[in-house]
Amino acid sequence: MCEKRIIEEEQKPVYKYGIEIIISSLIGFLLIFTIGLISGMFIKACIFYIVFVYTRTCTGGYHANSYLKCNAVLLIIYLWVLFFSELLISSYSIIIHLMILIMYMSSIFGFAPIINANKPMSEDEIKENRKKCILISVVWCVLSLALYFLSVKYAIVTALTLFSISMLLIIEKCRKEENEYEEDSK
Repeated sequence: MCEKRIIEEEQKPVYKYGIEIIISSLIGFLLIFTIGLISGMFIKACIFYIVFVYTRTCTGGYHANSYLKCNAVLLIIYLWVLFFSELLISSYSIIIHLMILIMYMSSIFGFAPIINANKPMSEDEIKENRKKCILISVVWCVLSLALYFLSVKYAIVTALTLFSISMLLIIEKCRKEENEYEEDSK
């Protein structure tokens, strides 16, 4: 694109990063949906992917330091959600569901959004993102509760996906505090 003068040379790193993100996202998308198709759990794959990706865009949380690790973490979380959604189906109750949603909302109110060093935000952007992630989280919780009465298996996937997002928030919060502690003690 530089050779054909479509973009300027100084824009090259931005375009390179953008293309890398698109490719990495596409790989994650294909992994999730391929496993969903092969396992006969395509709707669960759709629910997981939509809830996970859409929510993470505004909440932040743990970010891997390479595209390979990022896709590995995504895949591990997805497989964890699938495994436990199948395991819990016979013993799942509204009480468990509510406890998961309360834990999720507590982490949202307590930590979100967590700012990534690669995506700095102004104070106004942080406030706007906080409002957005609280609104999205309330919507997911309401939908998840409605799903509980329509299809428990899909409600479990939604709740476990939200739970995994809350764990990623907590992990990143702990990592940041540990890094700040290490910097302060030097």
